[in-house]
Amino acid sequence: MKKVILIVFFVVFNQCQAADFNMTKEYNHAYMELLRLRFENASHIINKEKLSDQSNLPYVYLQSYIDFLKVLISEEKSEQDNFVNKKQSRIKSLMTVDHKSPWYLYSQAQINLQSSVIFVKSSDYLKAAIDIKKAYQQFVTNSRLFPDFIPNRAGLGLLHVLIGSIPDSYKWIPGIFNMEGDINRGLFELNNILSENIDDDDFPFLFNECLFITSFVTYNLAGNESNIMMLLDVLNDQRVEREISKNPLLIYAVASFYTHQGLNDKALMLLTNRPLDNSYYNFYYLDYLTGIAKLNKLDKDARTYLLRYIVHFKGRNFIKAAYQRIAWSYLIENNISEYKNYISRIKLFGSEEMEADKEAMSETRSANLPNPELLKARLLFDGGYYAKASEIMKETKKDKFPIQELVEYTYRYARIQHKSGNLSKAKALYHDAYKQGRDLPNYFAANSMLNLGNIYEQEGNNQQALVCYRICLQLDFKEYRNSIQQKAKAGLNRLSRQ
Repeated sequence: MKKVILIVFFVVFNQCQAADFNMTKEYNHAYMELLRLRFENASHIINKEKLSDQSNLPYVYLQSYIDFLKVLISEEKSEQDNFVNKKQSRIKSLMTVDHKSPWYLYSQAQINLQSSVIFVKSSDYLKAAIDIKKAYQQFVTNSRLFPDFIPNRAGLGLLHVLIGSIPDSYKWIPGIFNMEGDINRGLFELNNILSENIDDDDFPFLFNECLFITSFVTYNLAGNESNIMMLLDVLNDQRVEREISKNPLLIYAVASFYTHQGLNDKALMLLTNRPLDNSYYNFYYLDYLTGIAKLNKLDKDARTYLLRYIVHFKGRNFIKAAYQRIAWSYLIENNISEYKNYISRIKLFGSEEMEADKEAMSETRSANLPNPELLKARLLFDGGYYAKASEIMKETKKDKFPIQELVEYTYRYARIQHKSGNLSKAKALYHDAYKQGRDLPNYFAANSMLNLGNIYEQEGNNQQALVCYRICLQLDFKEYRNSIQQKAKAGLNRLSRQ
């Protein structure tokens, strides 16, 4: 009987012992490899470390991270099911980590945050809200317990951005769950980590994570001049450039940022020289981005990359947008039959959740062809080729334009003048575009007010900037509504804190 009791005691004692979470040099190496999308190499390192010490649990967290990135990149249902099915058992394992470790709550919070992102992508917003709430509470508690644990600050920064960018129709989520969000606060927290931790030996993965998030947030949500300049300074560091060149995830984020800043040639340099060997997980969205950047130069070769994306990508997002861009490439060559051929495919393939796909669907419903000259000006402008775009606008005769094309002409000319540094002329044209288009369903009037607000804010005229941001939020339009309104709200938040 004594022997039985002793055996039971030792079994129970061993089960109750807290597990470790020690990020060894090898686990840090695996972390860097998975962020570079070298999943097989990362898994090899993880499995080797796991065999050496199964009570040290970074392998649980890192394996979950790999599965999460596979879901994001591939959008395949099987990958999503794999992540969701393993989520609870992984969190249960991580709950055995010593509570005195900052990794105890952090690792659980990260998996809950990853899960919430996946549920958002599948439009399961209630489950996403529940997981965001769990992650938020865990990050906040961990921040209080371990204020010097830098990765936690990055997690909170990202959450502040995500919660602050929730569209109006889902504002009940932070309200009900008592969470605070602010895009600019989150971006400030992330920028601080970038500036302080470029050579952090304790958390070498942290800089890559923050650079990816900051690049994505800056061009999507908080593209004011100071944030843009801060990020450009970081990207000009040679050490950062070397890391980006071998990291497809960073190439995606930084090339997207460059494209949105009119630095098309820099984006193309990254995209066309990206690593393509078999050690990297397939990231077909980079073909889509390459096609977009090529088309911004009015390059026929754009079709090759866009078709490659359509053929190989198994998800549903940006398929409609890719067909639209192929159609545009024919339209600017005055090949109307091929334009109509590819526009007709938009209705048949892909989903309509992303704003670019919604715009593509909107074009299929229109009885009118886009104006080829305005389209050329738009594409050249998007690539940052402002002089060429301006030449086309000057040569375009607008006397007999219908009201929709007249508004677009005024808006596009305003954008060209703005980016060319002619701010007084840009302001006048933005005002005209707003007056002409405020009752139309397209985005020209709203984005004119947003850009006017940015100019006034840059000039220090905060009162007038506030007026413009508020008008932008009051306008009724459908195209690019979420992204435009999120940027207007970010402007209001910036100015309200001054």
